[in-house]
Amino acid sequence: MNTYEKRRGAGLLLLTTHPMRMRILSERSESKDLSPHTMRESVLRSIATMTHNKNWRTIIFGTLVAILALTRVSAAQQNQPPLQITSPANNTVVNPGQAVSVSVGSPANLSFKQVFVMGEGAIDTSNIATSVPAQFSMLIPKNMQIGSHLLTAWGTTGAGQMVASIPLTIDVERPDVPTRLSVNPSQVTFQSQGQKLPLHISGTFSDGSVLDVTRSSNLAFAASDTSVASVDKNGIVRAVAKGNASITATYTLGTQSVHVSVFVTVPPPVLTSSPTALSFNNQNVGTSSSAQTLTLTNVSNNQSLKVGPVATAGDFSETDNCAASSPIAVGGMCTANVTFTPAAAGTRTGTVFVADGMDIVPLAMPLSGTGVVVPSITTLSPTSGPVGTSVTIAGANFGATQGTSKVTFNGTTAAPTSWSATSIVATVPTGTTTGSVVVTVGGVASNGVGFTVGIPTPSTTSLNPGLGPAGTSVTITGTNFGTTQRTSIVTFDSLCSLFSPFAQRVFHNSFAHKRFHTLSRNSQVYAVSSQFEIPHQDVPDLPFAGVCEPAGGTVSLQFSTFNLCPEPFHLHCMTRVLKSEMNFHDA
Repeated sequence: MNTYEKRRGAGLLLLTTHPMRMRILSERSESKDLSPHTMRESVLRSIATMTHNKNWRTIIFGTLVAILALTRVSAAQQNQPPLQITSPANNTVVNPGQAVSVSVGSPANLSFKQVFVMGEGAIDTSNIATSVPAQFSMLIPKNMQIGSHLLTAWGTTGAGQMVASIPLTIDVERPDVPTRLSVNPSQVTFQSQGQKLPLHISGTFSDGSVLDVTRSSNLAFAASDTSVASVDKNGIVRAVAKGNASITATYTLGTQSVHVSVFVTVPPPVLTSSPTALSFNNQNVGTSSSAQTLTLTNVSNNQSLKVGPVATAGDFSETDNCAASSPIAVGGMCTANVTFTPAAAGTRTGTVFVADGMDIVPLAMPLSGTGVVVPSITTLSPTSGPVGTSVTIAGANFGATQGTSKVTFNGTTAAPTSWSATSIVATVPTGTTTGSVVVTVGGVASNGVGFTVGIPTPSTTSLNPGLGPAGTSVTITGTNFGTTQRTSIVTFDSLCSLFSPFAQRVFHNSFAHKRFHTLSRNSQVYAVSSQFEIPHQDVPDLPFAGVCEPAGGTVSLQFSTFNLCPEPFHLHCMTRVLKSEMNFHDA
């Protein structure tokens, strides 16, 4: 059983998950057991009581989602989400009074004791299902506020964990166009540049109903002069510079439309900023950018203008000399140095606020920047191999899925066979050469780690034993011998030794007291430094074999061994041993 808490004001909300109930506790009341059917309403009303807010349905829904984020099984810890609304599609348009069919499944294939769907605002909670996949019918109220609303599937797993889906958005829209629009406020007079003010648009429909259509996808906003005032898609108006402008809201459905306008006045500034906004380049999450400077100038008629304090909102910070420089004469300046430290990846926005002794509302300049998560490679396994070798790339920040990300071997793109946030498996691509392996995520490249394309050079570290007569079994220890013999061979001073499945047996060596041995792979010979000692012997008149010299070559022999020349290997052999130079021929 898991318990989570959320503090707000003087109250303490504890949510205790249980397969069949959620318990709401308050510092001011006794505990109360709730069935799943009444859980949502009780939770909402309990929170609303603590927040003393009458509009509890709309405002508290976001609080529940935030609490839910603490209680649900993290999708990042699984390959698939525990719950998912599979239909309708995101941003499906529905009408007030319509019944919407909602399907819920578990891509993670979890079992559930209970599942239900919670709607935002006036949308009621669904009935309870006891397994997935499940089908629900959600009624959209006739008086539902126009615009986007969230649906979230909740459930209790067989193990007793409460989980939730990623919220899905439905767009509630009237099927008809309003007969007229009205705007509140009817006129906007700003106090300072950078100040923002929201517009609220109401629509009167033919049936006499008046609905807030500010969030409608059929509504669009436009400014007559963006150098004076701007407006975003949500109807938030921002004062840009001295002057007059108008903002128009237009409701369009098919070929029909209706609009309303509001007059905007921006007064002369007391302070000006140069530049009027700051934008930062890509910055690694958790690191700080170089500072950018805002120059603030007193353009009022006040010869002793007090400027400051200066503050920032968002992933930004600042240092300034404005308070220390105050009072500032007309035409005088102070500066603020702003730094960007993204807390998460993606576009990050903020504001720098500058108060002064004349304006009620501080001067506000928008800030923006992009946080990026840099992928990093820690290890490659293996670090060398021929084309086609499967290479495991371990690291961080690769992303849960590949998407548009890629892996390159010395600039040649590879085809990954698996991809996760911390591990990628890819094969060495055709045409690549020795160089760095790099992972690129969202256009951001990782550090490069070297990979050698081809067969690595073998090397030996020891021979065991290091002393023995011809015919001794010798264990050669080292690296890069390859997992199987294939065409590889071992030679002692260029004389043959042959592998057996159980041991590496020296079949012949008839040279000097100490001999270097060599390793050969794919017809390429690599010299190595380990030595094998052969006691001096003089055993004449015995045949020997296994010499890897060309037919007809000569060798000065000091001793010989018994004949170990195997027929299948077609070694060069000699039929008789002399203590002088001899000619060799094929056996």
